[in-house]
Amino acid sequence: MMASRIYATVAPLVALTTILACDAEAHALRVVRAPQIATPESSATPRKILRPKLDTVIAFATVPGIAAPSKLVATSYGYVIQNGVTELIGFGHNGSVLWRHQLADDGSGRISDVQLGLGDSVMIADGPAHRLFILDAAGHLAADVSTSRVGHIDCFTPRSDGSIIAVTSDSVAPVVRFDRHGGIISRSKFPWRPFAALNPLARQALVAQAPHEAMWAVAPSFGGVLLILDSAASHVTVGHFVEPISFPDVIVTTEGLNSSTKLGRVTDAADAATLYKNEILVLFGGSDTTLKHRIIDRFDLRTGTYRGSYELPGRARAVSAYADRVAVLTARGVIDLRP
Repeated sequence: MMASRIYATVAPLVALTTILACDAEAHALRVVRAPQIATPESSATPRKILRPKLDTVIAFATVPGIAAPSKLVATSYGYVIQNGVTELIGFGHNGSVLWRHQLADDGSGRISDVQLGLGDSVMIADGPAHRLFILDAAGHLAADVSTSRVGHIDCFTPRSDGSIIAVTSDSVAPVVRFDRHGGIISRSKFPWRPFAALNPLARQALVAQAPHEAMWAVAPSFGGVLLILDSAASHVTVGHFVEPISFPDVIVTTEGLNSSTKLGRVTDAADAATLYKNEILVLFGGSDTTLKHRIIDRFDLRTGTYRGSYELPGRARAVSAYADRVAVLTARGVIDLRP
């Protein structure tokens, strides 16, 4: 799925007492340096470029009301895209519109992640509003779950037993397993310490997953590592992106009793990720403007080893796989990539 990024937050000063100590009436600024995560030199080797066959399956010019497509989920019956802030549209394999669903929007919510659930359901996390919506295969709202006990969901993965594992913005125990009613099953620290040590703003990420697959991966939006987890989120295998990217520093500014937190200079890393057979596919940003959002890097699901890259003719917004299909979302439509 594709990342929904946050570059700054505003919070009461009391939430940052472990970071700052200052007079409540003063103006203070502090840069919180990101931990240095070692990257092997081999990760900077040139990409092995493949140019796959591409077939356009959906042309948005023929679909009324497509304004800002941003997320994509491949399903057994076709494709689901997020259009604008709160609309989900289901398409058949031939590009026909099967259903459209408008989520309720009170102005406070923002879709932070969309994933394929069991039985071709689509699960939508609204992080700021603390909601999880579940649509059935026909696009009907099957559940509206409060996730207030879970916290702000950055990304999540539905599991085959019906539970859900979320990576949240909690600074102590960000990995939360919960049931389809929002009940907490467990909370734990992220099992790789360098990533856990990052400020929550800097460790924003997205998940590559499939409900039937035991393994899943966390692909950071702003850092150069790929983290592969087991079904219990207790063990991590660390891979590295082809282009070394450092996690960003965080700038904390306080004025009176208010504080704001923002990222320093960032370089996009993972823009979207999905599982395809025994590989993790990552739509990559990077510093090369000629290739930005045009490269899908392939990594071994078990070891994180780089396997090669697909080059796209233009910029993409998301990538999603289902069975033998890999679908790519662009501003103009959906393309099936045939390796």
